[in-house]
Amino acid sequence: MANNGPVLAFEVYRWAGTSAEEFQTHYKDVHAKIGMRIPGLVWYESFMNKNSQEGWPVIGGAAKPDAIVVMMFDSEESKAKIAESEAWTEAAADDIGFCSHFEIFEVDRFTWIPEATLREPFHAQEAASV
Repeated sequence: MANNGPVLAFEVYRWAGTSAEEFQTHYKDVHAKIGMRIPGLVWYESFMNKNSQEGWPVIGGAAKPDAIVVMMFDSEESKAKIAESEAWTEAAADDIGFCSHFEIFEVDRFTWIPEATLREPFHAQEAASV
């Protein structure tokens, strides 16, 4: 995996009335496939919250994100143009009924323990099991 491109991280929150299971299923089956088409992506990973709280109001503090998404780009220019892409426009339309809001952070990446081998993408793992 490339380790040297600019990185964006997203906190993603599900639409009110959408269960954690519905959110995760839609993310994996629909939304991530749209995101994969964003120009200039070098890699794209999503981390689903295993402890998403169902319903409102949130007990015990502020709402927690339902997913953390990390994207690395091939250049600062590609990262800067993310919102101009057709895939971003399609993803924004897909947010309705799925994602209530998200927060974007420009982050620096530090790899403390690198992976020994490349992992298979989720969609490749899924296809292999069918």
